[in-house]
Amino acid sequence: SPHSFERLPNGNVLATFQNEGPGNAAPGGLAELGPTGDVVRWGRASDGDRYLRPYSLALLPDADRVVSGSADMRGEGDSHVVQVWRLSDLSVIRSIDIPPEWGAAAEPRVLSDGRTVMVTTFGCRLLRISGVDTPTPTAEAVHDFGGTGCALPIVVGDYWIQAVPDAHGLVALDVSDPAAPREVSRVTLSDDDWPHWISLAP
Repeated sequence: SPHSFERLPNGNVLATFQNEGPGNAAPGGLAELGPTGDVVRWGRASDGDRYLRPYSLALLPDADRVVSGSADMRGEGDSHVVQVWRLSDLSVIRSIDIPPEWGAAAEPRVLSDGRTVMVTTFGCRLLRISGVDTPTPTAEAVHDFGGTGCALPIVVGDYWIQAVPDAHGLVALDVSDPAAPREVSRVTLSDDDWPHWISLAP
C-alpha cells in the first residue's frame, strides 16, 4: 500500500510503499512510478531484522539521496528507524535506529539550503540527520514539541511549521541553525482541535 509521493527531476514519481505482497507480512520499499503508474524500478526497505514500514520521504537529488521515515499505518508493529537511500539505485545506505521513546519516524523534510534534512517523530521530537551524503549518516534530537501524535510539518524558508495535536495548534520554529531550532510563534486553536494535515497557501 502506497503512502507518500514526491516528484523526481525526470518527471516520474517516487513513492513509499508500506509493505510488499499480501497482508502486512513483509516490509515494502520505494518505487519509481512512470506516467501511467507503471513501476520503473523498486528498492526494498528490509535491513536485518528491523521492523520497517516506509512512511514519508524527502528527496535530495543533487546528493543522490532519499530519506524516509518508517511507521506502520496499520498499527501492527513498532518501527523506530530512519532510512537513508541512494537515489540512483534505490538501495538502502543506512538504517538509523532511534530510541523508542522518540516515537516512530514520520515526516522528513529538506530545509531551504537544499542539503539539510530534518525528521519529525510521532513522539513529537524533531531530528536532524547529519552526514546524509556519507556512508554513515546519524540522527540526533534537536527539539521536543511536547506531547504525542505530532503530524505534518511544512518548511517555509528558514521556518519549520509543525502540527502539534497536544498543543491544539501549530508551532513555528526558526531552523536557520538546524542544530538549535528555536520557537518563534504558535497558533493555539480550541481545546477540541487536533491539527494533523496542513499545507501552505499560495
